[in-house]
Amino acid sequence: MNRETPHAEIGDSGDVALDWQLYGAAEAGQLTKANDDKGTGFAIINACEVRDATITARLNRPWWRTLLPG
Repeated sequence: MNRETPHAEIGDSGDVALDWQLYGAAEAGQLTKANDDKGTGFAIINACEVRDATITARLNRPWWRTLLPG
């Protein structure tokens, strides 16, 4: 999650207003990419926490429960 998403570049079409409009649209796309990266990272972290909680619950049960399945 330390990888930076590059910013969009401002074009040079000769029409300043058009360049800024295209830049704004492209920058919004870059923000979407950055948010997707962060969302994926948080999903991985949550999956690991669920896995760890399940394993911890199994380790904390009495020794005789280890003889039973599950």
